[in-house]
Amino acid sequence: AKPKVCILEMVRVFKCNSARVLFEEFSTIKLGLWGGHLWSDGYAVRTAGVVTSEKIEQYINRV
Repeated sequence: AKPKVCILEMVRVFKCNSARVLFEEFSTIKLGLWGGHLWSDGYAVRTAGVVTSEKIEQYINRV
């Protein structure tokens, strides 16, 4: 079935809001980050039915 929510927008909102909350709560965390950015550009989306948890872990460890 076609997603009802744009995945790109959902990831963007999550990254934006989670970074804002963390920076507000832990203001010094930004000092240890390259360029002051919590998240890197990009994301990966796959259906869980086609990808094993091992493949997901390999992708995460590669990035």
